[in-house]
Amino acid sequence: VTVTRAGWSATPGTVLAGAVNVIDSGNAGKVYTLPVGQNVETVATGTNRLFEYTSAHIIATQNGTTVTIDKDGLSSTTTDITTVTLNEGETYLVSGGMLAGAKITADKGVGVYLIAGDVASAYENRWFALTPDEQWASSYYAPVSTTLAADPAYVVLYNPGTSAITVKWETQAGAGTPITVAANATAYALMPTSAAHFYTEASGATAAPKFFAVSVIDADATSNATHDWSYSLVPESYLTTKFVVGWGPGYDMNTAGTYLDGSPVWVAATDDTTIYIDHGASMQVKDAAGNIVTGSAVTGSATGAYAFDVVALQSYR
Repeated sequence: VTVTRAGWSATPGTVLAGAVNVIDSGNAGKVYTLPVGQNVETVATGTNRLFEYTSAHIIATQNGTTVTIDKDGLSSTTTDITTVTLNEGETYLVSGGMLAGAKITADKGVGVYLIAGDVASAYENRWFALTPDEQWASSYYAPVSTTLAADPAYVVLYNPGTSAITVKWETQAGAGTPITVAANATAYALMPTSAAHFYTEASGATAAPKFFAVSVIDADATSNATHDWSYSLVPESYLTTKFVVGWGPGYDMNTAGTYLDGSPVWVAATDDTTIYIDHGASMQVKDAAGNIVTGSAVTGSATGAYAFDVVALQSYR
């Protein structure tokens, strides 16, 4: 099964909302490092005030789970360390004060979710389902492009290591300028009108360094609350030839209308290929520019499957 956790405020409504995929207990980790936090608030133009308030939501998968929260990641600063015991299904909220590099460790598997927001904003917030450290990778894909120049999509790269790393990236248009990420620090990449592949490379006998990446949408410096949302990038090892959408309402849950752009699914491929989408006649597929793309009906399909020819790193909604 696939499980989605969504929530919104009764006031002002679904403009103050978010959703995450719920981690399955088999993939629940014991160590999590936050890639963003309140200390990266104004590091770069384009992510201004997005993480002014950063909270962590922790859920246990087994009884008697001991969880230690180090809000700044500096174990020598004991005033920022809290230890709690949780039972299966029990949750703990760290209400603010979380910094990039903060550590959450447990003796049994836990799930960790991050919610960040702009203090005093009416509705700006962003949700992330974090990946445990042991599943971090050296190669990620970002399917969400920038569709409006006024509401850019940025990718935030976090380096957990003790020395700087170089993250290379490629888009549909070709290679981007390599990005240097300092030790235990973040760097940023502005997404083009396509998907992107971010990766590090091995050096001699040294394996490609691992890092973590998230994406924030509508991340301009001054007005970033209109189309505010976010997600964690997909490690290359997670990619598969088939996905099932567990929950895709496609509209504002407050009004239950027919606004098809409300909750889109973003798709990108690693190479030129044909994507088959079994979506029924009511759905629309759009390219990064917002143009409706018409696929070819699949012969013999009783449920409305269509085929779409895509090129590598093309971004489809």
